[in-house]
Amino acid sequence: MTTTEVILLVTAVVAVDALLLFGLRQWSASVFNDLARHFPPRTHGTGAQTRNFQGIAVGVLNFGGSFTIARDEQHVHFEPMRVARWFGARKFSVPLDALRTPLAPHKRGSSVKLGRFKLSAPSWALEPLPDSARR
Repeated sequence: MTTTEVILLVTAVVAVDALLLFGLRQWSASVFNDLARHFPPRTHGTGAQTRNFQGIAVGVLNFGGSFTIARDEQHVHFEPMRVARWFGARKFSVPLDALRTPLAPHKRGSSVKLGRFKLSAPSWALEPLPDSARR
């Protein structure tokens, strides 16, 4: 291979990778924009249970260890860390009433259906309210 061919090949590979990353970022941003529109972010209460470096998945988008999750008496708050924000993730807060019908638990947590999205997160965050606590 000549130097020109190597430069063209490397340029083509970098261009394809950049295009794929741009497409992935746009897709992820679209998903999180929808989630933030349906479940706008709220400030969490003072007694909220908070854990950093938690993993979530929204559909097939998996963000392992890149969210801070806080759970208070009314909402579960999801705040993306830097890497997830680079991919377009946004804050959103899910009311505990939306966690009524969890999907089957799995070894890394549990899942719930939020409109057209399947949200998977640690079990402690997605535990539904007991029937006696619902209003």
